[in-house]
Amino acid sequence: MEEYKSFEVERNGLDSAILDQLSVKYPKKDIFFEWIEDSIIVHLNQVDFSAFKKDIETLAQSQSANSSTETLFAILDGIESIRSYGLKGKKRLYVSYNKERKVKNRTRKVEKR
Repeated sequence: MEEYKSFEVERNGLDSAILDQLSVKYPKKDIFFEWIEDSIIVHLNQVDFSAFKKDIETLAQSQSANSSTETLFAILDGIESIRSYGLKGKKRLYVSYNKERKVKNRTRKVEKR
């Protein structure tokens, strides 16, 4: 079962089709969005932040300057405000980034040190 770090942003008139464009690019195991009345809950496991930021900016440019662009940037700010994460390649890991990793011959290496 995947774990997620979640946060909430106000919907502010954002159309679900806009977030569907993001959902197509990113697998549900990495990030997904849940609609609850007038807010959006962002469930975050891992994401290539620089690519995600470019996608948000592209979507915001395709929209006229309105409340939906504010919501897109609120999602981006919410992710950017999370300071505890690990790195794996280009992706930021927000969950289980500090778990113990498997190491071959761990006891031998510990003794050697």
